[in-house]
Order: sequence, then structure tokens, then C-alpha cells
Amino acid sequence: MSILRIEELSLELGGKAILRDVCWENSTLGSGLLGPNGAGKSTLFRCVMGLQPYRSGRILWEDGDLGPLDMGKRRKGGIAYLAQEPWLFQHLSSRDNLLAISELLQMKNADLKIDELLEKVGLRDRATHLASTLSGGEKRRLEIARVLMENPKLIMMDEPFAGLDPRAIRLLKSLLLDLKAEGIHLLISDHQVDHILEICEEVTLMQEGRVSLKTSSEDFKQEKGAQESYL
Repeated sequence: MSILRIEELSLELGGKAILRDVCWENSTLGSGLLGPNGAGKSTLFRCVMGLQPYRSGRILWEDGDLGPLDMGKRRKGGIAYLAQEPWLFQHLSSRDNLLAISELLQMKNADLKIDELLEKVGLRDRATHLASTLSGGEKRRLEIARVLMENPKLIMMDEPFAGLDPRAIRLLKSLLLDLKAEGIHLLISDHQVDHILEICEEVTLMQEGRVSLKTSSEDFKQEKGAQESYL
């Protein structure tokens, strides 16, 4: 089931070690990435997506080395990334946000897929609303619809639950579980540990740029050392 493997990844910025010989691979559809601020989680995502060069190591995608590939080719290969900061076209409607992606991808007859995705993420009744008028949870679900336009195999999400109210969190968790059921791999970093444990079968704990623990979600709940150092 592993499609992403990271081998001895290291990175220094400004003379400071950000990632230290990180070794990791996904073994389930749902993987959670935990750790305090500054642990290297967001930097790791950026390295996988091709947004951040690294000093040494390898990132393997379906057994091919991602090193030579730019972000566009990684996206076409099935990797999607949702940063914490919103990246919607705020002046466009929900539908036009998806339409813009279809035009960039030169998709033919995209209307049906756009309708299906708006229905999937629960935004059919917000199709004509400007993105700037959507709630935080609706914006997050529209961002997911945008990356789904490219049929990703893996979606990396950086703190997707940040700033959301309980109802928005419930709707987002339901959507993510549906995506897993469809066979889409998820790699989620968030400080909302309970939500991560509900969605992901395995969790990885990062501290000071290193992987300090990788275990099942059930075992993590019983791991006193992990709970004392993070929870």
C-alpha cells in the first residue's frame, strides 16, 4: 500500500538543521503527522511537493525518485498539497474556482465533474457564491474539490481543522473518511490530535526535525512517552 517513501531526508536553512535524516513511508490510507510547532512537519510537506529543495536524501513516489520533478509534474503524478493558508480565487464563485482549474488542465466537458465535486463536498447550494463569502469550513471543502479535479492519489493537508467550528470539523472529517473509502491516501498534519486519531490508522511524531515515533493510532493512545512529549 506504500506509495510515498522518504529516505534519510535532511535540510538546513540559515545554518540551522530543519530536517534530520527523516525516514518515513505510508503503510495505510490514513497517516497522521504530529509534533510541536517547528518540528519540521510543514517543511516536509513542501519538500515532497517540490516547493523546498533539500540537502540530502531521497523522496520516492511509487518507487520513482521525485528529485528531478518540478511541482507541476508531481501534481500530474498524483500528489496534492493543501497548505494551511487558503489559496482559492476569492473573487470567483465556487463553480468558477473549479472551472478555472479545468481550463488550466484543458479538460473537456468538465461541467459534469464540477457538479459531481460540488455535490461531493456539500457545496452544490453554494455554487454561485463568491469564495470570499464562504465560511472557513466551506472554503476548506472547496479547496479539496479543487485538488480532486486532478484525481490525486495522495492529498497532504497542513492543519486542515485550524480555526473551524465543531460543525465544520464534523463535515470535513466525514468528507475525508469518504475520500479514504475511495482509495485516496491522506497525510494530515494537525494539532487536533483527537481528529487525527479518528481519521488515520497510523501516526508519526516529529520532534526537532526527526521522526521520534511511528505507530498505529491505537498504540499511540497507549504510548505514555508520546503523550507526555506531545499531548
